[in-house]
Amino acid sequence: MNGTLPTAVAVAMVLSLAPAAGAATAPDLDCADFPNQATAQSYFLSQGGPASDPDRLDSDGDGIACELNPCPCDHSTTPTPQPPAPPVTEAPTRTKFHAVVTAVVDGDTIRVRRGRHRRYTVRLIGIDTPETKRPGTPVECGGPEATSSMLRLGFTRPRDTDGDGLYDRKGGKGRHVKVTTDPTQDRRDRYGRLLAYVKSARGSLATAQLRAGRATVYVFARPFEQLALFQSAEASARDADRGTWDECGGDFHSASP
Repeated sequence: MNGTLPTAVAVAMVLSLAPAAGAATAPDLDCADFPNQATAQSYFLSQGGPASDPDRLDSDGDGIACELNPCPCDHSTTPTPQPPAPPVTEAPTRTKFHAVVTAVVDGDTIRVRRGRHRRYTVRLIGIDTPETKRPGTPVECGGPEATSSMLRLGFTRPRDTDGDGLYDRKGGKGRHVKVTTDPTQDRRDRYGRLLAYVKSARGSLATAQLRAGRATVYVFARPFEQLALFQSAEASARDADRGTWDECGGDFHSASP
């Protein structure tokens, strides 16, 4: 998705798609996941803020989430009632399209361009990688390595601009990929990102991350179609002690040393 969602729409998306009680716990949210401060504040309040801050969006404890995000801004501490989500009127369908990778956000999220003008932020279905962009908190162990691995998968000549042996910028050409949604999953996540499998001429980006030990299998609410394949790829990396399984003792969400 290109550009910033209007605040009301983004907030409604965050609240209406929040997991139901008993569902699998979603990965921690970052301020970078919200298009503006007002959206982050509304979500923060919906999760019990300022008394409770499970995603650590209020780094200084003053009751205001993500103060460095752009405006529109909202410094109120009382949740604003949101309209109910519209009912589902049709069964989910599978969507497939060809695109070009234009950016890597982190180890499990990329941006692609379809045709000349349509752009999407794609969250890869079925995997989770260590965080790298949570303001005020340490980068998680294995996070930069997971991003470096995704840059290698997404671009023909990614760059290491600081000489640390890890790719940190895109370079060359973005790879041509096929993007496929899964009818067993929601079409978009709570932040408006398209949920999909992404495959280049070299194969699935998600399974490549799993086999390299840069990601773990992640199931949200209900199993996805390629779960067995993903579990096999994860097991191969774990058994071989590759990537984060070795470097971080298999803890994909611990602070980076």
